[in-house]
Amino acid sequence: MEAMLLCEEEREAKAITYRVLEYFTGYDKLNISLSPQKEIPLNIVNRVKKALVALQKHTPVQYITGEAFFCGLRLKVNRQVLIPRKETEELAYWIINENKDFEGEIIDLGTGSGCLAIALALHFPKAKVFGIDINKKALKLAQTNAKHHHVNVVFKHCDILSDDFMNYSGKGYDIVVSNPPYVRCSEKQFMKENVLDYEPSNALFVPDDNPLIYYQSLTKWASKYLNENGKLYLEINEALHDEMKDLLAAYQLQDICLKKDFNAKYRMIKGYKKQKIIERN
Repeated sequence: MEAMLLCEEEREAKAITYRVLEYFTGYDKLNISLSPQKEIPLNIVNRVKKALVALQKHTPVQYITGEAFFCGLRLKVNRQVLIPRKETEELAYWIINENKDFEGEIIDLGTGSGCLAIALALHFPKAKVFGIDINKKALKLAQTNAKHHHVNVVFKHCDILSDDFMNYSGKGYDIVVSNPPYVRCSEKQFMKENVLDYEPSNALFVPDDNPLIYYQSLTKWASKYLNENGKLYLEINEALHDEMKDLLAAYQLQDICLKKDFNAKYRMIKGYKKQKIIERN
């Protein structure tokens, strides 16, 4: 097992090194492999050296290059936003595959880089897509990404945990999606340095004594502002999937469905608003 892990780490390190070389030299992996003696300008060599030093300090390669890939899209990222992950791609594809020819209204709560909102806007060109976030710098980056991909996403500033959020609607929505903070502070011990030292902690962590704090707020909001037959899609902490089912049921969402990710872990949940919901205090 240890040998397998070391082998995997070596493969990952090699892939990251190639990614840096591709980014700074403009050559693809094949050209780099076939032309190892190719002369590279000194200024590019110096930039690559600087990047390799940053990698040794566990800086995520996405922050070094300033870009990440999500659902086949190249997106700008920086330390104001989380690096988009495969699990979140799976959430996007779940929505895309279940809602063919969708033309309604979608809102992404806690949009970050805008990855979910932009991917959904591209796959549903007739939909109206909105994204909100507490971080104004993240919203500026999300807007840049949306413009780059020629999609119209309306981004707004709002705190999901604030009283103002409960009154933020604009109108009803047909799909509400969110990948909020859900990692308990006690779970930091299992995380890598490149995440702990560089990615925004306020987009990752929640207190152990109230790990569903964001889900409680956004599920309550969704139960109020989802249109009839509207759907709530969430990325979740696999250790809390039973609690999440109970939470959605408590807000009278129906046909609740958990979905496993590529690692066979329950990382997504969905619920429907089938009828008018009696508001909870």
